Amino acid sequence: MHICNFLNKGIMHPFYLLLFVSIFSLVIASSPSDPYSVLGIPGSASQREIKQAYKRLAMEWHPDKNSSPEAGDKFMEINQAYEFNFAFGGFGGKSSSSFHAHRITLRMYTTSLLEKSYTQPFIIYAYSSYCQVCFMLEPVWKDAIKDLEALGYGIGTANYATDGGLFEKLRISHLPSIVVLVEGRVIHYRGSMNALNPKTIRVFARDAIPVTYLSKLNTYTALRRFLDQWEPTNKASVLMVASTEEPKLRYLLAAMKFSHFARFAYVNINNGHTDVNEMKRALGIQCSECEHIFIFKENPELGPVVRLTSDNRQLSTEEISELIHKNKFLQLPRLSSMGFFDDLCPVSSRSLRHFCIILPVFDTSDEKEYTKAMRKFVQTYSDQLSTERVHISSIFVNKQRQFMDEFKHVRSTYEENRSILVLWRFEYVKAKYLWLPNIWSTKPENMHKSFETLREHIYLLARGTLKMDHTARINHLTDEYIPNWFTQISRTIVRMAETVWFHITREEALPVISVVGTLFFIFVVGYWLNWLVSDSAKQKQFQQEKPQFGTEQKEWHPEDPKTQSTHRSSTSTGTTKASSCTAKQRIWREMEPMIHELRAETYFGLIRLLKPGCRSIIILVDPESKDILLSQFARYIHPLRNNKTFSFGFLMVNKNLAWFRSLLELTLPEDEENENAPSVAVGPLISRKRLKRKTPTKDQINLENVLNGFSGFLDRLLEGSSRRYYIPEWPDNLK
Repeated sequence: MHICNFLNKGIMHPFYLLLFVSIFSLVIASSPSDPYSVLGIPGSASQREIKQAYKRLAMEWHPDKNSSPEAGDKFMEINQAYEFNFAFGGFGGKSSSSFHAHRITLRMYTTSLLEKSYTQPFIIYAYSSYCQVCFMLEPVWKDAIKDLEALGYGIGTANYATDGGLFEKLRISHLPSIVVLVEGRVIHYRGSMNALNPKTIRVFARDAIPVTYLSKLNTYTALRRFLDQWEPTNKASVLMVASTEEPKLRYLLAAMKFSHFARFAYVNINNGHTDVNEMKRALGIQCSECEHIFIFKENPELGPVVRLTSDNRQLSTEEISELIHKNKFLQLPRLSSMGFFDDLCPVSSRSLRHFCIILPVFDTSDEKEYTKAMRKFVQTYSDQLSTERVHISSIFVNKQRQFMDEFKHVRSTYEENRSILVLWRFEYVKAKYLWLPNIWSTKPENMHKSFETLREHIYLLARGTLKMDHTARINHLTDEYIPNWFTQISRTIVRMAETVWFHITREEALPVISVVGTLFFIFVVGYWLNWLVSDSAKQKQFQQEKPQFGTEQKEWHPEDPKTQSTHRSSTSTGTTKASSCTAKQRIWREMEPMIHELRAETYFGLIRLLKPGCRSIIILVDPESKDILLSQFARYIHPLRNNKTFSFGFLMVNKNLAWFRSLLELTLPEDEENENAPSVAVGPLISRKRLKRKTPTKDQINLENVLNGFSGFLDRLLEGSSRRYYIPEWPDNLK
């Protein structure tokens, strides 16, 4: 329309005519030969007809649905023809060009973006060539990414018409969509697209970055603790100070970019905490509204090695990145990962060789003297080292054994003077190296000599007079700071929770919470009711199985049918509960009804009325030892429970001491009374048991060991080899 106006007015300048013809020729040359014929539509087709033809042909020639060899080329030709017709048909022409500026593909995503997302986040806008809402939001998107891209945020756009496989990787189910790729994870924007504005996009981009990259400090103690971690972490400490409550996005991006080499913390200087004034004095901060960046390395008590302060303005991303990049290593860094090794020992050409001097030490407190001496050397000759293209570092031999094993001809690291490794990395996986044997000492009288010797070797290396005759293969260094399994599991749980939070809306979350809560309530109530029932059953069983050793026990006989039925019922009950009790408890419950107290009521059943061949085993106890000895006695006689010729009982010695003494006097012959063990031993044993309260420090009997030899006695009894005594008459004074 504008060109026609120029022609009608007759003011068409030759220069403008030439420019128009050139641009039109370039457009025609870059477009398909006949986009209308490719889509199979006439030149007068409407936008609706173009879209319908494109959808039909795209479904027919899509590589996932058509196995023909020319399907891929045909599909790309259809896409180009559609985009050309779409752009010059008056719908979305300007929007298409802006989206193409940041277009990403599936190949770019898998080979580049995933790896970069651990140091730089990417925000991706998903659209389609036939999505009207997608192009209506283009001005909002352009306004938002203008600020994000300037700060270092990665920008990308994906077109569903040409990159359907990428949409499957990003798990995008509707258009338009906005996602953030960070740490290999895809975080979706779940807000309403109708209320989308540049601010909400920037807030979403900031909140998607994990807060672990930038710690917040509120107290002076936390600041000291943060700065004192330089040695165990092998990282410089970067402190960012500003007057805003939340750290700015540029701070988060810088912390994420250099997180592998440095540690970052943020202090809000206007948070109102009592320690703020103390931190301001310690850091020498005069302007509370200015932005400050401090970098600390070794010995933070001496102050920061470098600082950057803004004069009532915002620090630019370039200033922050340049400052951190120049000071991202300690003065004597340690090769603790492949990232450190690649930066400290880069690949260099023969004409501009870069040398890496490595001090091998062990991760022990005794080895710190060697690293302290090397750190002092670096601080003394830092200017010379920077001009000679030399980097000095240390390495833990015990943690990087695979890496160090490739460098042969090494001197023992257990000697008093240490050898130093010098290497030149001429390929990524190969390096020339040599050893400087036994030149490093920590003794004060030899330290100056060590400094001069190393300085001389560095000078010879720079001049090319020191030859490197050995070649080694570079093995991958072990990352010494991989989190332990607990930290990894914790982070995984947190990441999963964050992913669920970003992926599930309130409408989707409420049914899930309802189902989970219902199941949890059912399990808890069911477990509680089951516990009540089982506890009540245990109490009832305990009352039924309570021992009947009282005075109300009736006279007992081994062949009493009532007693046998009781035994069988108790055995049955014990068998049903054996799975929920220990072996000792099960044995005691089973044997308890079979062990009867020997007294006047049970005297005839246990002793006087025994049939020939039947035997009664009686154990002597007192009230103090009754529970322990009867439990042990039951375990020993448990194998005899089904033998009908055996009866078991116990005698309370404190009540029937006179009866037992009379039994011994009737049992033992007169010629053995003075020398026989039973009469000599049993009598004193009873006396000691009765007197042990008065003399507890001597002759105390350990009840757990009283029946240690009882199993041997049972074996001899069953074999018939035990000694027997004749009893002419049973005493009748049993109580």
